Amino acid sequence: MKPDEIQLVIPAKLGYEKIAMDTAASFAKLYGLPHTKLEDVRTVIAEACINAMEHGNAFAPGSTIEIHMRVQKKVLQFDILDSGKGLASHPVRPDLERKLAGDESLRGWGIFLMEKLVDEVAFIQDANKRNGTQLTLHLPLKSAGRKHPVIG
Repeated sequence: MKPDEIQLVIPAKLGYEKIAMDTAASFAKLYGLPHTKLEDVRTVIAEACINAMEHGNAFAPGSTIEIHMRVQKKVLQFDILDSGKGLASHPVRPDLERKLAGDESLRGWGIFLMEKLVDEVAFIQDANKRNGTQLTLHLPLKSAGRKHPVIG
């Protein structure tokens, strides 16, 4: 683990995503992410964790989700990893009118929401063959060069 990285492992059980979202928001705050973006971080981390729990791990008893949080140069990156097979293809963009008309499931907004709230969303596989979602946010220039998150 590198100096500017945190790793968090949580059970793949609903409710534990709240620990990840609070930790991610605290981490982002240390590196100067504007207050207005902290709620976006909380939202996307929760969405990615719930997706990993449900679609990746199928809520398998004893399974876990790994969340890696790091700052590199001028970006914050969050990797949310599960034990699933990964995505076969990028999900189809939701159609609001069809969903409201009852022609499509009301589910399926998670990735769309993530793409709207962060700078980049990627689907990755780590060195241990765990699949996941990588969320990237660009830091404001004044805080991106900090050597220490609190002291500056």
